[in-house]
Amino acid sequence: MPESLPSLERTAAELTRLRGPHHPETLLSRAKLARARHQAGDLQASLSDYEELLPDLLRALGHEHAGTLDVGATRPIEVKSGDTRGAIAEHEKRAQHLLDRLGATYSRLGLSDEARPHNDFSKPAVAN
Repeated sequence: MPESLPSLERTAAELTRLRGPHHPETLLSRAKLARARHQAGDLQASLSDYEELLPDLLRALGHEHAGTLDVGATRPIEVKSGDTRGAIAEHEKRAQHLLDRLGATYSRLGLSDEARPHNDFSKPAVAN
């Protein structure tokens, strides 16, 4: 059973107080809270949480850390003033970054080309 939002809020606040805002456990707790808010349907609060969290993750853990990549890929995309094309482009950019990182991992591990993902998000999904 998932944790309740009040419980996640208390945990994030307590970890921030005890360990500091950039400790990996605090960042994970904040990510869980943002995800729970998104799943509960509070998209505005979730988006706000993710937008505050991502720079902290980048600063504390770096661009290539799994937690940073996860939050960067899963945070909701705000469609401002009906900019659906912009939101799709942002999603495709995130997906391509993850595929690039996965491809680099496959190369480092010496896995064959057949095992690699072959999606190409460099082409727009929406016609101009």
